[in-house]
Formats: sequence, C-alpha cells, structure tokens
Amino acid sequence: MNFILNRMVNNNIIISDEIEEYRYALSVIFFKGLHYFIIFTTGIILNILFQTIIFIYVYTICRSYVGGFHASNPIICCMLSALFILGLYLINQVNTTLDIVVLILLIILSIYIYNICKNTFKHKLSYHLILINSLSILLYNLNSFKYLNCILYTFILVIILYHFQEKLSKN
Repeated sequence: MNFILNRMVNNNIIISDEIEEYRYALSVIFFKGLHYFIIFTTGIILNILFQTIIFIYVYTICRSYVGGFHASNPIICCMLSALFILGLYLINQVNTTLDIVVLILLIILSIYIYNICKNTFKHKLSYHLILINSLSILLYNLNSFKYLNCILYTFILVIILYHFQEKLSKN
C-alpha cells in the first residue's frame, strides 16, 4: 500500500499531507473487496450463489436502515461473513413442509424490522420491505422454498445482530 501511495505522491496525484486519509481509504477498499470476495467465493464453493446474492441484498438493505453489531476489525468481519454464508448453506439443507408458515413469518419479521428501524429511515426501508415481501410471495408461488428460507434466515440474523448491539450499547 505504501508503494502505491508513494507513487501517487511522486506523480502529484495526491499531496503528502493527505497520505493518511488515502491509506485509510485504500485499506477500506481492500477489506471491502476481500469481504465480498470471501462471501461470494464461499457461496460458489457451497453451490448457493443465487441464495448468497439474495442474502447480500436483503442483509445489506436491512442492516443499512436498522443497524446492529459490527465486528471490531475487518478480519473478524470477513470471518463472520463466511460463517453467515455457511449458516445459509445449512438452512438451505432444511426441507420443510411448513412453507406457508415461513411466508407468514417473513411478513411478520419484516414488520418487526420496520418497527425497530430508526424513524428517519422508515419510509426508505418500507419500499425495500415491500419489494422483499413481494419477491417472497412470488417465490412461494413458484415453489422456490429454499429462497424463502434464505430470506427468513437473513431477517432472523439481522434481528439477532440488532439486539446484540443494543445489549452491548447498554453495558
């Protein structure tokens, strides 16, 4: 990273006073790229790439409006993300005959997620939750129940991380 930054200074792309800001930005970009690489590679290896994409969409939307626990450093974040995808894989192995129950739970949990969202973001989150619930109903009608389980797993994970962070904040 220092090599890149020094080259940028030598080529007058940045000034030396800004090197620490650029070092931070490059490390964020590197770890975010590594983060997504680990997530999608894990999804590909476990043969659940489409479920991983659904998970990332639902998880990113809900977490950006609701918040929740954040790992203390990027390495732990990457490891937790890989574990979350492994959990997604395990949930994907469950065959349930309670698919209407899963659909109803999805709708109830989306209402709960809406209620724990900060008021300033509720209107934005509501559009995404309507889209996610519409997708869930479509998936239910297409008998794509493993994708419903994926969305349910994601909602539950978001709620757990939210409450874990709330508990940490009180201590």
